[in-house]
Amino acid sequence: MGLVHEREYFYDKPILGEDRSPRWFACLIRGIAFVVFKVAFRYRFEGRENLELDDGGPAVIAGNHSSMADPLFIILAFPKGNCRFIAKEELFAPAANAFIAQGLARLGAFPIRRNTADRIAIKRAVACLKRGENIGIFPEGTRVKDGDGESHEHFGGAVLIANMAKRPIIPVGIEGTDHIKPPGSHLLHFPTVTIRFGKPVYPHDFDDRPKAERTSACIEEVMHRCYLLRNEPLGDESPGNETPRDEEGR
Repeated sequence: MGLVHEREYFYDKPILGEDRSPRWFACLIRGIAFVVFKVAFRYRFEGRENLELDDGGPAVIAGNHSSMADPLFIILAFPKGNCRFIAKEELFAPAANAFIAQGLARLGAFPIRRNTADRIAIKRAVACLKRGENIGIFPEGTRVKDGDGESHEHFGGAVLIANMAKRPIIPVGIEGTDHIKPPGSHLLHFPTVTIRFGKPVYPHDFDDRPKAERTSACIEEVMHRCYLLRNEPLGDESPGNETPRDEEGR
């Protein structure tokens, strides 16, 4: 009854609806994370109203990334866990931990080959969005713990996926998870974690830029907002609610 499946079985199966994949494992992990994370990290969400788009549809969720726990914190913000993540291929490779790989697949994650135009992963992500599933992605491509993630390279896959599915990108700033296991520490720490969602960014708002610059301009704007959201509380003039900056960052 859905207990034994190859991990590839879950990559293309819906996580909602009658034809959804077996969800007992995902519900179990979400339940455990809800209790353990709340006690250990006293996490809180801000700006969740920004997830409720006018048309009721899904979005690409793009955020800063400094801990393996980041995807779970974001998933907990969604009713019924309606957010799938794109994860690096190495986590699903034969040499990877089979239990972790199977768990990720059951949570709705699927692999992508980094530093390439992985058409299979992109098509999967677009298909997920078109059937109403949110897609999470970390444009930094890896965990960044030096506190200056905005200066790192940001991959434009989130923009490509959003464009193809005609959906917006919602920036999310994750504060505190970089202190769970700080560089040089062999012990886990239990900081307070805050997850802040900003207003959606629409790739078509960058159509006035030269075509060769649109993707990079959009993803840089998204990540700029992510880091502002990570560092500052939301308010009426939230940094995540800005209009796009011009070419000189103004």
